[in-house]
Amino acid sequence: MIPDTTDDLAAVLTDFAEWPGAGGWVWSDADRERTRRFIEGVGALRHRIAAGTPLDAASQSAFLEAGTALADWQRRLVEERTRLGDRLRQLDEEIKRTREELDRLHRRQVTYPIEVERLKALLEERLAGRSPVIIFCERMEVRDEEWRNAIEGYLNTRRFDLLVAPEVFGEALRLYEREKKARGIEGVGLVDTEKERRYLGTARRGSLAEELETHDPLVQAHIDHLLGQVMKADDEAALRAHRTAVTRTGMVYHNFVARQLRKKTYEEPFIGEKAIPRQIERRKEALIRLRADREGLRAASAEVEWWEKRLSEKVEKFRWMKEHLTIAETIGELRTHLAEAEGERAVLLSSDLYKELERLEADYRGWRKEEQKLKEENAEWTKKASELKVLRDHAEADVRTAKEALEQATAVVSEWLSAYGAYVDTARERLKEAWGEEAPSPFQAPEPSPASARRPETATPALQETLARKIDNWENNRRGNLTRSVQAFQELVRQRTEYNLTYGFVAPADAPDNAAFDRLFEQLEQVDLPAYREKAEAARRQSEEEFKASFVFQLREALQAAKSEFEELNYALRHFPFSDDRYAFEVKAHPRMKAFYDAVMDPFLLERDEVPSLFAPSEDERAQVLAGLFERLVRGEEGDLETFTNYQNYLDFDLVISNSAGSYRFSKYLREKSGGETQTPFYIAILASFYHLYRSRKTLRLVVFDEAFNKMDEARIEASLKLIKQLELQLIAVAPDEKMQHMFPHMTTTLVVSRVGYRSFVDPLFYVPAGEAAGDDRGEVDADE
Repeated sequence: MIPDTTDDLAAVLTDFAEWPGAGGWVWSDADRERTRRFIEGVGALRHRIAAGTPLDAASQSAFLEAGTALADWQRRLVEERTRLGDRLRQLDEEIKRTREELDRLHRRQVTYPIEVERLKALLEERLAGRSPVIIFCERMEVRDEEWRNAIEGYLNTRRFDLLVAPEVFGEALRLYEREKKARGIEGVGLVDTEKERRYLGTARRGSLAEELETHDPLVQAHIDHLLGQVMKADDEAALRAHRTAVTRTGMVYHNFVARQLRKKTYEEPFIGEKAIPRQIERRKEALIRLRADREGLRAASAEVEWWEKRLSEKVEKFRWMKEHLTIAETIGELRTHLAEAEGERAVLLSSDLYKELERLEADYRGWRKEEQKLKEENAEWTKKASELKVLRDHAEADVRTAKEALEQATAVVSEWLSAYGAYVDTARERLKEAWGEEAPSPFQAPEPSPASARRPETATPALQETLARKIDNWENNRRGNLTRSVQAFQELVRQRTEYNLTYGFVAPADAPDNAAFDRLFEQLEQVDLPAYREKAEAARRQSEEEFKASFVFQLREALQAAKSEFEELNYALRHFPFSDDRYAFEVKAHPRMKAFYDAVMDPFLLERDEVPSLFAPSEDERAQVLAGLFERLVRGEEGDLETFTNYQNYLDFDLVISNSAGSYRFSKYLREKSGGETQTPFYIAILASFYHLYRSRKTLRLVVFDEAFNKMDEARIEASLKLIKQLELQLIAVAPDEKMQHMFPHMTTTLVVSRVGYRSFVDPLFYVPAGEAAGDDRGEVDADE
């Protein structure tokens, strides 16, 4: 088995070294060198084991070092698979969002920044039709498409300025000021159209304002204000002739400073109806690119997952081989003992003692056959004795019955003779006269006649009454027996008919005897039933074996899945330090269940050709452990079934906490640490449980906490919330006011609940990072001012 295993490991590592990589996996020269040493170490191990020579220190060191590398590669593949999975989910979200935007564009609906849409909706609601609310870029068109990029980039966020009628601007500004924080609408431009009217018609000839056209005077005034002094330049040399100018390529000159517009400011067009086809084309190109990226990532993820599973199997085998590195020495010792035993056996075979032993064995076999023959004869005579005993018991019962009947008859005759003895001779003479020579004996049973005719008139009243009662009882019994006999035969006919219909047997149901059915019973009992029993027993054994094997495979898969999930959790935890602490789950076999765990996880159990099944009688220790496990499942004590079918009972979990002072296990220091230090592992364990519970990803992935993070500092709260996002869990948390400032920046929605007297109020809060706020009022150029 060991040589085959080492060959398998070497072949897998050779293939792995030739794999070009996928996703973020890149081979380094150091990795390839380690792979080469691993293959050499495995080859040396195989040759030494095959030769029966022990491993030297150098070979053992190389083998162990390469094995560590194997485990490290498997761990890196798990991390890469997790990273690719995260990126695939991000791509799916991007594709979904792009498709939604494309659908809206086909309906002529442009997607603007969310703050712009919120403020526009607020003003339309509160102004109630007294003024239209105009998005600047919607009410104008670009005359010459060659100048579109320059105009789009120069205006930048000013393209989304909102315009209202001059008479309602003051009211709109008050609404903006009052609702800006609650609604998260900072950074949106609201144009003072009342004061900006004076810029209408002030654009210089040759300015960028000439490349925009509109029929709305409010929009034209805003165009003249922003672009009326920005001159068009044919090339970069012409820029210096103006204070503020721009070229078609987006080179801006302002206050003696030249600066190229950033591409991201104009690559997404928004101005006019002509911008929609360009946005549609960009979304289509983005969809093609995103789908190609997704397919590439899926292929890479499949490759990484395939290699991760393959290396995972080899890691298990390496661990087993690591425990048996001394097997070469053991093989050498066993070969020496085998040679010595073979020599002793040869001496014994050539001695007279061995010949005498063979003779005794032959005699022993002969006597064993004779013993078996005598046992069979004894069983036959025992059977016959039992049958004779039954016959004897029946005969004795018949004799006892006859004796009782004789005694009763003798008593009746004696009583009759005592009463009528004087008339016997006279009655005999008269009987001969009446019957002649054929007269019956006085003691012969007469033909049945009515009870009154059988009562001698001269008999005593007591005798007459006794005889009449016995005769009546006999008549009643005879009629009852006859009725029961008829009913029993009718039931027999019904059952015969039912059997014929059910099993398709052809035999007369009303036959007076049971000969046809007796012959069928004998055939079934002696011919068919033994064959059926043998087939049923074979099917039972096969079903039992399949169940056992299925139980072992499912249990192994559950254990491997649990270990893989905790590896993914540990990968996520490595990116989220909690103050000076780092956390990692440790999963190992439970001490009480270790023997069963090792047997179930044994990677070689299914590769043993000499064992016909997992549970067949074998001298292998782990096969015996599995047989014992199944015995506990079938015939164990109460509670054993639940204990041994739950994979969690086979594992021992702990949380290892590492920091600059060292590392320790949470289970040993639970009562020695402060509140925040003990609450952080508690939340990590709870989140790990939810992550395991929601592993199907087909649920809401909801997590609800009350009094959340009440003993944790700001750094630990922030790390916990980032971990929740990394695990893609949806959090609903109830927290006191003092924790809100730490949680608020990381929450999508924050609701503040307050109470005044007997009334409660709920106020929404919105958080917008400073980096997302819009720029100044004059676009790209004003950013430098």
